[in-house]
Amino acid sequence: MPQSVTMETERSSGRKAADVTTLPAAPSSDGGAVEEIVRYVSPVIWMRRSVTRDCTVNGHDYRAGDKAVLFYWSANRDESVFAAPERFDITRSPNLHVGFGGAGPHFCLGAHLARREISVMLRELLRRAPRIRAAGPPDQLLSSFINGVKHLPCEID
Repeated sequence: MPQSVTMETERSSGRKAADVTTLPAAPSSDGGAVEEIVRYVSPVIWMRRSVTRDCTVNGHDYRAGDKAVLFYWSANRDESVFAAPERFDITRSPNLHVGFGGAGPHFCLGAHLARREISVMLRELLRRAPRIRAAGPPDQLLSSFINGVKHLPCEID
């Protein structure tokens, strides 16, 4: 049985996004809900990398040794990749988010475990409290590097 869940977030920029969506009663680790949650909240906000060889990216020249900052929140809201990127949509397909980093040697080693943990947490939470909802704003982790919620008051009907 589907669960009606309201997603409400407030970013450090002060923007508010609210959307109502339907989550499956038992989200699977390969399902759209888990991937969209990771895209939407982007656990890592940014990462710095060193350019390994001279190159041009989107009209900007970089030389070997230059430092580059990758903003995952921006990449996961890229209008050229995602239709309606500010909308939380568990049916988004394909969902080419970079919430765990891009492909290659820097891809998050814990991605599979994180997907499984999100899936199990959602399944058990919605099984035990199918009508849970936020009862106030989240207490965000104060970090410019990692996105996280420390506390979120909730109500259960």
